[in-house]
Amino acid sequence: MEFPRYAEDLLKNSLEQFQHTQNLNTTPKLHLLLRELLDTIFERKSIDNSFVTNDQAIQQAVPYIKQHFAAPLTRSFMADMTGFNESYFSSLFKKETGWSFAEYVNQIRVDQAKLLLLGANDKLQDIALKTGFADGSYLGKTFTKYVHLSPSSFRKRRHSHRIVSIQFLGALVALGIQPLATTRKLLQSSKLLHKRLPTIVEIESFDLLEEIRQLEPELIVAPTYFYNYQTILI
Repeated sequence: MEFPRYAEDLLKNSLEQFQHTQNLNTTPKLHLLLRELLDTIFERKSIDNSFVTNDQAIQQAVPYIKQHFAAPLTRSFMADMTGFNESYFSSLFKKETGWSFAEYVNQIRVDQAKLLLLGANDKLQDIALKTGFADGSYLGKTFTKYVHLSPSSFRKRRHSHRIVSIQFLGALVALGIQPLATTRKLLQSSKLLHKRLPTIVEIESFDLLEEIRQLEPELIVAPTYFYNYQTILI
């Protein structure tokens, strides 16, 4: 099976930790890495299953973008890879996904930037290079456009006590962040998560905006497609 890039890094780190220990119970860091790895895979699988496209070429293009978001991705390259000219590839991609090629790539990269902002203290320039953006300034502008928060504001809110997690639930828990609420589907995707968060509020569906609003969240961590529901941000 194909792993998300972030999951691949977790697997490598887990294996490195395992090589230096013989007793799992005495190595909480290893336990944490393994749990986060599994949760990351489960979460991405759940999100991928919600994305449906009928065209075979776009079915190939979308996973490629998700796996190679940090590399230079151009419309001409993707058109060549799928066997179309640029114009037809662009119109087909828009028809199948609902986004232009550039918008989709940016949203995938912004999602990865969110994860790094929550879990590390890297400089914005370093995060930009890790997620495929030319520099920190461009990442900042793009991030603000899609998330409606600047990267620095988003990072500060990782210390919030009222976080609704519709994405990266396992990663948040591994970082010591206890979300206030999540969707039932995401919580039940992993028995580990369900046991770890016995008091978390379960939301039936991510598009129940009024139910989420009543929780008065300070931060909502959600995949990029969620931002189509902009009324929740008002």
